[in-house]
Amino acid sequence: MFHRFNIINIKPRMDKSSVKPERLQLAGKSERLPYNRARQQTKFEGRIDSLKGYIYDCADSRQADLYVKTTREIAGYVATALRNGNYVKTTIETLEVPKMKLPNDLPANASAAQKRHWEKRIDEISKKEMVLEENMKTLFSIVWGQVSDVLKHRIQALADFKRMNSEGDSLALLAALRDQAFNFQSQKDQAQALQEAVRRFYLINQGKNESCQVYMDRYENGMQVIKHIGGKLPVYASLVDVDLKTRGLDRDTATADEIEESEKSATERQMAMGYILGCDRVRFGKLIEDLENQHTQGIKSFPKTLSEAFTLTNNWKCGASAVAIQKYGTHDAAALETTTKANTTNKKKKNKDHITCYKCGMTGHYSNECTTITDDVAAEGKQLLNSGTDMWDEEEEEDELLLYTNPCKHDNVVSRNWVLLDNQSTVDVFQNKDLLTNIRDSGRVLRIHCNAGVATTSLVGHLPGYGEVWLNEKGIANILSLSRVKERY
Repeated sequence: MFHRFNIINIKPRMDKSSVKPERLQLAGKSERLPYNRARQQTKFEGRIDSLKGYIYDCADSRQADLYVKTTREIAGYVATALRNGNYVKTTIETLEVPKMKLPNDLPANASAAQKRHWEKRIDEISKKEMVLEENMKTLFSIVWGQVSDVLKHRIQALADFKRMNSEGDSLALLAALRDQAFNFQSQKDQAQALQEAVRRFYLINQGKNESCQVYMDRYENGMQVIKHIGGKLPVYASLVDVDLKTRGLDRDTATADEIEESEKSATERQMAMGYILGCDRVRFGKLIEDLENQHTQGIKSFPKTLSEAFTLTNNWKCGASAVAIQKYGTHDAAALETTTKANTTNKKKKNKDHITCYKCGMTGHYSNECTTITDDVAAEGKQLLNSGTDMWDEEEEEDELLLYTNPCKHDNVVSRNWVLLDNQSTVDVFQNKDLLTNIRDSGRVLRIHCNAGVATTSLVGHLPGYGEVWLNEKGIANILSLSRVKERY
């Protein structure tokens, strides 16, 4: 006997909220998805989390830098992740399997203890060789996991790939990756490839936010690319002659080995000079200027080797001005002040045409912004002046804008002929009447609140090129209010 079952009834009832959106879409009205919808592709960053971002790729001319950087990172990773990883690290750096040094053979009359010790050493060396062999196969998987798909296709097309894959030959894989990284111009004419490689090397400069180590790596990679494709940088004969002369030789009397040694020294000096001149001028412009000035004075301070050049730049201390220039992107010493002024200028000013000041009765400003001194009300100006022994306060250094820095450096007395610009003052008060003309009684009283107490004056005078200011001959300085100067100019 056959029974009919309704398939719908035996399915578990599910809430619509628990069903995936695409299932709901299929269960309802059918909506056809575009066939050629582009799938989101994530950027390849490697298969190992500890090596994320360090990959082998063949995208552009930077692949040589990628190869060196990734290989160095993998070498550091296997040194800590694998047993006896230092041997693997050395193998990666030299592309050669290190040979274990065997102990010398024992003499015929060796004792039993000596023989036992010798056998133990042999056993240890044999174990290290076996561990290294296994680690090299593991290294193949680690390196292969950091290779992009495009580069994998190129490596797989090599005739030797099946062998290196079956044997886990990590050295052959690294050599193949190096060839692909450095032979990005292999399909071009040999002369063209060499010319472009040399030109690209001479155009290497340090980036704005690039460290000295990264710049050094790119610089050395450029030289390695030239050597790998069968070229070399030119050696200038004049530099060779200078090096021979410093050693008391010349080309006629020097041997072939001595000339070769001078050529190496000349090449190293040339590489050091190229590295120094390619440094970021914002951070190291002062260093280059000092080296040039010292050379003018007869002091030979330019580094003669690439290692000396790197050490010099890596330990060079940049001044505060270089940091400000790098941060604000300007060659003005007052970078922060310039930026602040620009931002203030760009702000839209509030329309105050309908505002009436209850002090002077004029429109266009509030009473706390009023600069008019009425006759019936005595004006009170707040003047922050130090009457003590030291006018300069480190806590107020950032807020104090003066025409002269540290005016009380020697005798703790402010010169009568100095004019100080105070951003805390609301009025202009002078102490030296010789700087003013048309001194007269204003008929008003100004109360000056300072550290020494409250001073009063009713005299005003004309400061040529500026306008009317108050005169207080018992004061200690000639003060201009920063806010009032900004209003006038």
